[in-house]
This record gives sequence, C-alpha cells and structure tokens, in this order.
Amino acid sequence: MFPKFRSVRSKLLTSSMLPAAVAVLLVSVVTDAFVRTEFRAEMIASLEATAAVVAENGAGSLAFSDRTDAASALASLAADASIIAAALYDREGILFVGYPDSMAAPAMLPTDAGSGGEGDTAIMPAVVPSGELVGFAYVRSDRRELVALTRRLRAAELAIVVLALMVAFGLATCLHRTILGPVSVLARTARRVTEQRDFGARVSLEGADELGQLGLAFNEMLDEIERNDARLRERESYFRSLIENSTELTTVVDVDSLVLYQSPSVMEVLGRTPESVQGAPLLEIVHHEDREAVTGTLHEVFVDPGTVRTLVCRAQHASGEWRYLDAVARAHEAEDGTRVAIINARDVTARRAIEIEREELAAQLLQAQKWRRWVS
Repeated sequence: MFPKFRSVRSKLLTSSMLPAAVAVLLVSVVTDAFVRTEFRAEMIASLEATAAVVAENGAGSLAFSDRTDAASALASLAADASIIAAALYDREGILFVGYPDSMAAPAMLPTDAGSGGEGDTAIMPAVVPSGELVGFAYVRSDRRELVALTRRLRAAELAIVVLALMVAFGLATCLHRTILGPVSVLARTARRVTEQRDFGARVSLEGADELGQLGLAFNEMLDEIERNDARLRERESYFRSLIENSTELTTVVDVDSLVLYQSPSVMEVLGRTPESVQGAPLLEIVHHEDREAVTGTLHEVFVDPGTVRTLVCRAQHASGEWRYLDAVARAHEAEDGTRVAIINARDVTARRAIEIEREELAAQLLQAQKWRRWVS
C-alpha cells in the first residue's frame, strides 16, 4: 500500500489522516444528499400549495372569462422571488393569462408537472364551488434557494474536512512522539552498533507494552552479540599469537598466486619482512625448477577446496641462499565465493642437507663396491 522509500512517519500520518478524511467525506456526501432531497421535497410541496392557491383565486376569473381579474390574481405572486412564471389555462389547455407576461408561460398547458432545465413546475386544476372544472393553474419556480443551500453545504463540508484533517494531523503527531520516538531511538542505536561496532550501546525503553518488550529484546540481543564478539576477539588473539610466535610459515595467496598475508616467521626463515612479501607473486621467491610443481599444487587445491596437497620446494632467503620448505596447501572458500589458498610450511633445509649427504655417501659406497668387484 505504501511505497518502500516512504518514512514511517509519513506512513503513520497518511494512515491516520486518510481514513478520517474519507470518513468525513462520505458522511458529508450522505448528509448533503439527504438535506438536498428533503429540501427539494419541501420546495415541491410549497410550489404545489402556491399552484393550488392560484387555481382557487383564478377559478372565478376563468368561469367569467375575466382576464383583468385573472391578471390581478397572478400579480400577487410578485412577492415570491422564486416564481419565474405562472399562468391560467382554460379547460381546453389554452393559455388564458400569463405572469409576468403572456410570453413567460407555454401557449398550451404542459402535459406533466415536474422538473425541467430551468426549474420545477406544478399544475393544479381550477374548480368552481359547484365542482365544475373551468381550467388549470400553472406555476414554475427556479432553484435559487436549492443552489444557495448547496453552496452553503459545500462550504460546510469543506470546513469540516479541513478541520478533520487538522485534528487527524495533531493526533498523528502525538502518535509520532509516542510510538516513533522509541523506534527512532532503536534505529539510532542500531546504526551506532553497525557503523561504530559499539556493542556496548543500549536503549532505555521501559514499559510492559510492545515497544518496551522490543527494547528489552534488543538489549538482550546486544548482550549476546557483545559476548560473542568478546569470545571471537579472544580466539582471534589466541590464534594470531600462535601464528606470530610459530616458526612455521603461514602464507595466504589468491587464485593469481599473489600473497595476501605472510606470517612474521618469514623473517626468521627467509630473512624477509612480511611487508616485502605481501602483494608480490609467490613464485618470485620460489626456485625456477620448483615453480611448475608449486603452480600445479595451487591449481589442484583451488579446483577442489577439500583437497590437501603437500610438496617440498626451495625458497630464496634474503641473503640469496635457497632454503628447503616442506609445505602443506589447502583452499578456503569465503562467504562471497572467493577462494584463497593457505600454505603452511616449515624449514627442512638441515634435514634435506643430511638426506643429500646420505644420498652422496650411498652413491660413493655403491661406486666403491663396483670398483672392488672390478679389481677382484
């Protein structure tokens, strides 16, 4: 019913004022129709009474064909400004005398009385005391009184509608202060929590009504959010401490192999600061012979986030030497659908050196055994 962009205040004003205006308007229309109908009925009755008086006064003149006396009888209608035409007709329906002149009335008696374009008409038979019909009386009036009454009714209706709207506006304003005041407090507090992350904010809405219950539920929700936020901060601090104090490398890269995060342990392992690694391609510090293996491993974990892959690769120390890293890579998918790869690696250079030395000793031993067999 209401557009979405409209404020609650405007909706409340509309919902308060519109029904009041419609109700007052309907009552005014019904009252207007009733008053006009009753007034018109009274006008018709008065017109018929006037026609009856004219018929009674003019019956003798019609019986003796005395036009002068008939004109005098009609002249008495001048006291009623609403009468615009009158006439006496003989028994054949032919105009005998008219008022205010012979041109004001039809030449022949109209067949029916009623309402016309200019006013209302009434026709009454003129009968002498003996009961003989000697003619008819015709009276026509305008509607100036009805028009004047209609104008007064319209003015009164307009005044009543305006007054009703003013009263409704006043009531809606009071409702706005009573109802929307607490709602505005809730909205401001919610905005403060959202924009400033102030989970300690609370609203002070008291009462046993729905607004009081809403304020209580809102504060309880903020209590729970504050507790969860505190627990989350503690866990975040704990895991950050683990990462920052761990000798293992923790590296986060995107699908383009750009480093998004590098743990501080990179300083101890590779002699580099985290800032020098973050934002740069991971392959820049990977040995050229191991880059294909690293790229393939990252591709596998990005294609299947549930996959965990291990590999051993060489990374360049800030001094220029190469360190062997034993790495485990897995993908993580965020709520927005973006994927990152998390790589945990530890320095196995010393172990690798021992393995290489063993491999060399084994090779030398094998070669010595071959020479011994050859000499024998």
